[in-house]
Amino acid sequence: EEWMMADVTTVHRPDNLEVIDGLPERSTQTEMRGAFGENRAVVDSEIRMSSDGERTTIQFMTEDVARDGMVLDADGMDLSAYRENPVVLWQHGRDQRRGKQPIAKTVDIERNGDGYLATIEWYDDDFSQRIKDQVKRGYLNAASVGWRTEDIARGEKPLRVSESDMTEFSIVSVPTDTGALVEE
Repeated sequence: EEWMMADVTTVHRPDNLEVIDGLPERSTQTEMRGAFGENRAVVDSEIRMSSDGERTTIQFMTEDVARDGMVLDADGMDLSAYRENPVVLWQHGRDQRRGKQPIAKTVDIERNGDGYLATIEWYDDDFSQRIKDQVKRGYLNAASVGWRTEDIARGEKPLRVSESDMTEFSIVSVPTDTGALVEE
């Protein structure tokens, strides 16, 4: 329920750090976004490739406690904007070779007991096809969801993001959420 100073520094994505003057007494929506980041990668999820090889099913988000010590509440995630622009990126659009150009699009998304499951259709350019091949061959099998924090459940341990706005999800090589994986 309160901020505490610690002598430990943990860096997940150093290029995304935001310098703050001190710890806020009360967190607001804007402060929470800056303080806790916007992406959550999922490992140990299952990725399943369809028989035609053009579609892949991914558990892209779970309600497990992630490596960042937080839980993302699936029922509090607003997908309405994402459904209008259902992009799947590579490494959250941070790879200089690819930028924010999608590698796939979501063609179906559903809530399941573990969070959210998406079926994606791969883009047909060379880069996207190389990523798809690495997924198919098991060299890549993790996903990561991008969101904007709207509200945090106060006083809960672990910290729970109770309301969020999904912006994208990505295929990633190193995830944070240990349950978001390629399933088929």
